Amino acid sequence: MGDLPKDFNYIIINKTGKPTGTLYLNNTKTSNTFTNTTVPIPENVVKTLRSLLPHLEKYSVDNRMLINNYGEAISSNSYTNYIRDATAKYLNGRTISTNLLRVIYDSTLYNLDKETEEKKQKTADIQQHSKETQYKHYVKFMPKQPTPE
Repeated sequence: MGDLPKDFNYIIINKTGKPTGTLYLNNTKTSNTFTNTTVPIPENVVKTLRSLLPHLEKYSVDNRMLINNYGEAISSNSYTNYIRDATAKYLNGRTISTNLLRVIYDSTLYNLDKETEEKKQKTADIQQHSKETQYKHYVKFMPKQPTPE
């Protein structure tokens, strides 16, 4: 990442050539335990980000994508409120929090996707907690559905 400050989170993508990119998580609530997590960005997401680059470059402030009306980086609380407001708009007033999004993803991984322990560990690493924390606090088991006869 070169000379980028270590107390920010970044998305770095190739503007030309092969559509590759990486999400760098340096400043999170678990930064004291999990440091400098990198997450490869899927090719289709990089292609979408490339198409948005002209807009991001035009409207961002100091290359920050998530800013408030004053041009300042938004806080994690503001981001959470934005997600809740956005979901309320499309779910008839019901909201989904960022924590609930994690619960939904982790529960799907454990309940529906009979993936390997390696994938579960990789997901826990990306979310910056242990598999034990993932299982204990985020996974909600769905009741078994009867199989049609």
